[in-house]
Amino acid sequence: MKLVTNAAKHGAGQIDVTYAHDSGIHKIIVCDEGEGLPADFDPAAADKSLGMRVVISLARQLGGVLSSADREDTRGSCFTVIFTGNA
Repeated sequence: MKLVTNAAKHGAGQIDVTYAHDSGIHKIIVCDEGEGLPADFDPAAADKSLGMRVVISLARQLGGVLSSADREDTRGSCFTVIFTGNA
């Protein structure tokens, strides 16, 4: 939920939320249509903001890893949490 809140606050346009799983690997992907991320953006280094700290903490509670990238299909950014079903 915090990823969606962050997308609404810092992104623009439509927010897409996707959940996928395969062979015990789960992915939650949240994308927006905003400006995209700075070239040097690193979610782990962005933990100075409360929103990123919360997202990183929640991902870790799931035993997951947070990653980010620009959208491939249009302008904007995507944040992905990948975790196993054993959390």
